[in-house]
This record gives sequence, C-alpha cells and structure tokens, in this order.
Amino acid sequence: MQEESYWIEKANHVPVFSSVLPASADTVVVGGGIAGLSTAYHLLQAGRSVVVLERAGVGQGATGHSTGMLTGEVGSDYVELYRRRGLGFVRRVFDALTYGGDLLRDTVLKEKIDCDWQSVRALAFGTTIESVRSARDEFEMLRTLHVPVEWLNGEKVTDRFAFLRLRAGLLSAGHAVVDPYQLALGLARSVVANGGTLVEEVAYEGYHCEGDVMVVRTSQGTLTARCLFLCSDNDAGAWLSGRVPLVSVTETVAVTEPVDIVPGWTQGELLWNEFPLFEYARRLPDRRIMFGSGRSSKLSHTSHVPMDRSLMRRVFEETFTIPYPRIDYLWRGSFGVTDDELPYAGEVEPGVYLAGGYNGHGLILGFLSGELLARMATGQPHPYVDLFGIPHTDGRFGKWLYRYTPSCVRHMATQAYLDHLHARDIRARRRP
Repeated sequence: MQEESYWIEKANHVPVFSSVLPASADTVVVGGGIAGLSTAYHLLQAGRSVVVLERAGVGQGATGHSTGMLTGEVGSDYVELYRRRGLGFVRRVFDALTYGGDLLRDTVLKEKIDCDWQSVRALAFGTTIESVRSARDEFEMLRTLHVPVEWLNGEKVTDRFAFLRLRAGLLSAGHAVVDPYQLALGLARSVVANGGTLVEEVAYEGYHCEGDVMVVRTSQGTLTARCLFLCSDNDAGAWLSGRVPLVSVTETVAVTEPVDIVPGWTQGELLWNEFPLFEYARRLPDRRIMFGSGRSSKLSHTSHVPMDRSLMRRVFEETFTIPYPRIDYLWRGSFGVTDDELPYAGEVEPGVYLAGGYNGHGLILGFLSGELLARMATGQPHPYVDLFGIPHTDGRFGKWLYRYTPSCVRHMATQAYLDHLHARDIRARRRP
C-alpha cells in the first residue's frame, strides 16, 4: 500500500516547469495549485505579465491530494444555509457554484486539457433515520431551486443501488469528476503557453514596498511586481489565521484495488452521505473505488496522527454490501474550513490579494476565486465579489471566537465541534 496520492503516483510523465526567476513582472502569484493557476491564467487573459511561484511541484499540494469531485454543493447543505441566511442567499451560492463549474468546464474544453473530465450524476443517500431526514430536506430545497432531482426509496432504491446499505436518497445531475493532478498540469501548460513564467521549488518568503513597487522575497532571490496574489494554502492561511474564521482540516482518502463491475454503479457516478458526517465514494476509470469519510477529520496541526486503517475499513463495510477489497493507496488531503462554508477571495492590503477556505470544494471554488481576483486586480466587475469578500461570516461560531481569543482556544473550540459531530454520528448509527 502506498501512502501517497493516487493521482500523483499514477502520472506517467510529469513536465518540469522550472525556469529562471525573472527580475520583475506585473504580477506575482504564489501557489501552483488550482487557485494560483486560475489566477495566473485569467491575469494573462487580461494582458498582464505573470510569474507563478510554487514551493514544490505544480499540483502536488491540496489539488493533487483531492478527490477530483466537482459538485454543486457547499460544505453544509443548502437547508442549513437557508435557515441562517434565507432563500435569496441560497440561490446566489448555488448560482456561484454553477457558474464556477461551467467556467472550469469551458476552460478545459478551450485549452484542450486532458484530465478525464466526465459529467456524472450523484446520489446523496441516507443510512440512518437522521440522514434520510436530512437528505429529504435537501431534496425539497433543491426542488425549490428548480434543480432536476429524483427521490428514491423502498424497492426503487434497493434495486438500483443494491451494493449500498441505504434507506433512501436523492439522485441529481450536474456534477463532474476529473483527474485533479492532470487538470493542474494542463492549466500550468496553458499558463506557460500564454506567456506566463512558472518557477517550481521556490519558496515565497514575504514582501516589502519600495515606493510604489513591491519587492517579493523568495528562496532564489527577489523580484519586483505591482501586485501579489497569495493562493497557496500555507501563505493564504497564514494571513487569514486569527483575522477571519478559518481552520485547516485533513481527512483520509483511500483507493482500493481494481474491483469487478459493481451492478448498478456506473463509472464516475458519485455517492455521498452528508449527515451527520459526510462520506463519499466514486468509481475510477481503472475500476478502483475511491472513498473517504468525515469521521477521519483532524485539525491540520494534529495531522501527524497515523491514518486509521481500521476506521477506513469500517467506513467501507458500513457503506457497501460488497466484500472489503485491498487498499492500494491511502493519503491525507487538506482543506480550509470557514465558519459559513464560503471561501475568502479579495484584496487584503493595497496590491495584495489572496484566496482560501474552499471547504473541500477547491476545484470549483478555487478556480472561480482565481477569476474573481484577476478581475478585481484589473478593474473589472465580478458578480460574486461581495459573496466571497474578506471578511464575511454568519456561521456557527461568529466573529468573536476568532477576533478575541488566542489560536489555542480557537483550535480547541473547533476540535470540540468536530468531536461533537463524531459523537452525533456514532449515536445515529446505533439507532435501528
């Protein structure tokens, strides 16, 4: 078993983008993941010169360790957002995710990026009374948003999804799956082809201003720029931490050995159980099953805890009726979690922009944030500036926890909330 991302390990040929650090550029983008590459791509489309700085290799951070699932859902379901913010706000969030998904798909087609893009359906299923109730509420909300959905229960669901241990679920279209690492490599090629400079294995070390020029410090020297974009998890997270509600969470992802055809489960079709802690699965092109669970979630500062293989087996056996297969890949993926499940993207200081906190939806929201930042920097309007602006919060904890308490207390409060969800999940599964 390999403790590395399936996407990165299976890549046959990885191009090297490293080049000499230039003396100056209009803009410097820190981060070679989906958000940084999207920012660079859209800046180049606007006629700006761009240098992308990547600490390791393109796509080898959060992007290459993601699941490659693109869904029109936020971290919490739309029902929770409706209760907190109302129907009008839910419509805007749904429209933003739809817009971001369409934007990414159109770019993949335009740039001819080979990333195994596939449009699929998704089943949000319930295995307990509580999760079925949650799925039903979500079904009614999606109908209110005029999303084509189908409710399945009784024999209708057991016949169609005989390989799952479930009571009921909702089936919806409009989702997609990709190879996220190849997506990042394809975007990087497009950035270079459009005149951008991409430097790998260079660490961003900060900046200072000399007059109206920004001096960006790196491990390979300095360069001057007019604008700086912090799009890596480390650098954006370091600025946001303590200023806005944001914590970094890691979760375990598993990929099995190739499994014989599972009747009723088409390739790429997504499965997830959202309540109380989400679980997900997808079939890969080589017949493997990728799956994971919120039950493996840890705060990133505790990510040194060994991955719980017995937990992943329990997740699989409680979800599927098929025999437990061998696990070939097991790794941790990380993502930023905000208090209201929406990302941050905007200008934080004169000429300094950042994006982060995608709540597990980095492929869509990261790409959308890149376009938003590029438009802000070039003076163009964007329909979702106010939605993702910095700061924003109307979530579970409120601003007071993040503005007036030390980081150790914030981590303790967030971990307590995760523990509460874990306990709630255990109680729900024990009920008949």
